[in-house]
Amino acid sequence: GEKAEWSSRVATLLELIEDLMRDVVVIATAAGRPLRTPGVEAPLRRLSAALWPGGVRIAADAVAEARAQLALNVTGRLVVDALVF
Repeated sequence: GEKAEWSSRVATLLELIEDLMRDVVVIATAAGRPLRTPGVEAPLRRLSAALWPGGVRIAADAVAEARAQLALNVTGRLVVDALVF
C-alpha cells in the first residue's frame, strides 16, 4: 500500500543521505577513499566545506532519528516532514 511505498522511499532517501555524508567526511578528512556518489565531486566539496564537522553530526543524528521512527512504524510522510522541518 501507500504506507509501505512511502516507507521504502524514505529508507532509500536515508541511504542516499548517509552516502552523501560519508563522502563529505572522505573529502573533509582527505581520506583518499573512493566516493560512493561519483560524478558530483564539485558539489560534494562545497557541501563538505559547509557541513564539516558539525553539520555532518546533525545529519547523522537526523538520519538515526528517522530510522528509529520508521522502526516504530511512523508513516514515511511524517518521517520526511520531521527530517526536513
